[in-house]
Amino acid sequence: IPARLNVGLMLFLASFVSYMLRVNFSIIVIQMSTTNLTSELTELHDTFNWDKQAQGLLLSAYFYGYIFPNLLGGTLAEIYGGRLVIFIAMFLSAIITALSPFAAQDDFIYMFIMRLVLGILAGFFYPASHQLISKWSPLDEKGKFVFTLMGGIFGTVVSWPLTGFLVEHYGWRLGFHVPAAFAFIISFLWLYFVHDSPRTHPRISKGEKEMIENSVGGSDKKKAWPPLQDVFTCPRFYALLFLHFGGTFGLFFLITAAPKFMSEVLQFKLTEAGILSSIPYLARLIFGFVFGQIGDSLKQRNILSTTSIRKVFCIFCKYF
Repeated sequence: IPARLNVGLMLFLASFVSYMLRVNFSIIVIQMSTTNLTSELTELHDTFNWDKQAQGLLLSAYFYGYIFPNLLGGTLAEIYGGRLVIFIAMFLSAIITALSPFAAQDDFIYMFIMRLVLGILAGFFYPASHQLISKWSPLDEKGKFVFTLMGGIFGTVVSWPLTGFLVEHYGWRLGFHVPAAFAFIISFLWLYFVHDSPRTHPRISKGEKEMIENSVGGSDKKKAWPPLQDVFTCPRFYALLFLHFGGTFGLFFLITAAPKFMSEVLQFKLTEAGILSSIPYLARLIFGFVFGQIGDSLKQRNILSTTSIRKVFCIFCKYF
C-alpha cells in the first residue's frame, strides 16, 4: 500500500474523529437538559436544569475556543511537525470527551470549560493537516488529497444518527464515551502510519518517495514564525477570512442548531433527528469527492490554472 495512501486514510479518520467529538454534543445536550424532555422521559437524577441560554452557551463554548488556534496550528506544525501536533490534539480531545460526563455532574462551569478546551484543541487540526498535505500530496493529486479532510463531514453523517441511537436507548453518557474510545484508537494508529514527510517515513518505497519529492520538493527545513505584521496588513488575508466566514457560517449554524430544531420543534425522536440532520452533510461529502476529481481533471488538461480553479471553486463550491 503506498505510504501516501495510508497518510490520506489517517487524515480522513482524524478529520472524522475531530467532527465526531465536535457534533456529538448537539445531540447529547437535548437529553442532558431537563427542559428539553417530556415528563415521561425525564429522570431528574440524570439530567440538568439547563435553560435555553445555558444550552446555547455550552454549544457555543467549543467555537469560542476554536477561533485562535487556527492562527497557530499551521505554524506549530511547520516547527514541530504536523504529526505531533495532531496526535497531541486528538489524544487530549479524547480525554476531555471521556471526562465530560463527570464535569457535567460537578457544575455547569466545568462543562463549559471542557467544551472550551475541546474547541481549542480542535482548532489545531486543520492548519496542521494542510501542512501535512503540502508534504505528501503530489501536485496532480492535490484535489483528491484535500478530499481526505471531508472525513469531518462523514464524521457528522455517522455521529448524529449513532449518537442519537446511543443516547435514546442507553443514556447520554455513552454519547461521550463511544466517540472518546474511537478517538483513542485512531490516535495511536495515527502515530504508526503518519510521518511528517516522505523523507522521514521509515516504510515508504524509494520510488514513491522520489515521485513525491520531485513533485512537491523534499526539504524538511523547519520554518520560522511568519511575519504577522505583513499578514494582518495584507488585503488577500482578509479576502480569504471573509470568504471562509461566509462559507462556514451556515455550516456551523446547522451543526449547532439542526438536531435541536428537529427534536424540539419538529418533534422527531433523537435517532430520527440525527439521521435527518445529517442528510445535507452526506450530500456535501459526495459532492466534495466529485468536485475534487473535477479540479484535478481541469488542472491535468490545462483547462484552468491552479489559481483559477481555486477561485472558481471557492466561490461556487466553498472548500476548493
